[in-house]
Amino acid sequence: MHPADIKAALNKSGTSISKIARSLSVSQVSVSRTISGRGRSARIESKISTDTGISLELLWPQWYAGSNPADDPKASMSNLEA
Repeated sequence: MHPADIKAALNKSGTSISKIARSLSVSQVSVSRTISGRGRSARIESKISTDTGISLELLWPQWYAGSNPADDPKASMSNLEA
């Protein structure tokens, strides 16, 4: 998923990069790097997935592709449009 779409999903779910960072005691830069794919953190990735309700496979298919082939990317976009 494009980083802008992830940020939009965070905003739509009522959270933000700074809230994620505070809740995990990490820097906002770490969260931003994870969202953009320039860094990896299982804790941050999992928190973003939980807070947005979007699976890891759909958020970062480059890392999690094939983990759950039953996921339909079009179905996940409805979470963003709702």
